[in-house]
Amino acid sequence: MDWKIDPAHSSVEFSVRCLVSTVHARFTGLRGPVALSDAMEGEKPELLGFEATFDAGSFGSGNSLRNQHIKGPDFLDTATHPGATVRVVSLVKDVADQYLMTVELTLHGHTRTVDLVTDTAGPVKDAFGVLRAGATATGRLKRSDFGVTAYQGFISDDVAFTVNVQAVPACVPDDQLPPSGTAPPHRRPCLGANRFYQAPHLPHAPYWSLSSRCACSCPASGHGHSESKN
Repeated sequence: MDWKIDPAHSSVEFSVRCLVSTVHARFTGLRGPVALSDAMEGEKPELLGFEATFDAGSFGSGNSLRNQHIKGPDFLDTATHPGATVRVVSLVKDVADQYLMTVELTLHGHTRTVDLVTDTAGPVKDAFGVLRAGATATGRLKRSDFGVTAYQGFISDDVAFTVNVQAVPACVPDDQLPPSGTAPPHRRPCLGANRFYQAPHLPHAPYWSLSSRCACSCPASGHGHSESKN
């Protein structure tokens, strides 16, 4: 089976020390193929690799002024270098569900390799029977290796780096994947949690936030939920 990245549930994340605290940020909208070994039903496939592209302009840190600064010429200069990629170049299985991975990261017009420790999960079926498999890879890099050297001494050169990839079968159309923004109007809010579930009268409508599990007993958590009359 061929697999692809679900952009709504995948990201490249960074955290860096700035003076006396740590700032967290991420790039979103990853797209690309994921390679998994063939496996019989009930068996766990091996992760073979993935290649993701993303827009450097998707950078977000929760602060619009900081986002604008980071995307400007002092740092990422996304107007000049809009594209970014992360690609697996080597992968060695360490222990069960864990790999030692080297990726090739292209950012700010520079390409460097980064070593990561990777945990995998799945495949599992979401609330609508769609298979999902995932990987979370963590490591560290130096921003100066990518030509980002502004404010040395105030902002650390050492950056924690995480790649989150969630994959779905490539045969699932993109317009059937959950959007990264707000829920469509046919979603009803799940009482007691900030999640949404499939409206029972629209069983074939595109789904949203299905990999999330809420604490209550709605269909998104797999326990069933009666629709509110209010």
